[in-house]
Amino acid sequence: MPTLKESAKRIVVTDINRICINTEPGKLRDAALSLSKLGFDHVKSVNVIDVPHENKFYVEYWVSSYSKKELMPVLVSLTTEVPRDNPRYQA
Repeated sequence: MPTLKESAKRIVVTDINRICINTEPGKLRDAALSLSKLGFDHVKSVNVIDVPHENKFYVEYWVSSYSKKELMPVLVSLTTEVPRDNPRYQA
């Protein structure tokens, strides 16, 4: 399985305890599994943003941890872009 760094297009720390990870649709599952192995075991929400003028959807998962006390305050946004004319990816 690829590492989180290999699965991500971009990883940005946006604030204290806030991380945004952007990935390709085909690597979303690998990125999610990498986060799970690090201890991020809870999906807080799933959002889809329709951007018709760019012919795509933004898919965003917010994940956190219930099992590791040191990760509990950390929120991770795992995102990808999916074309509107073929809105499929392996979750």
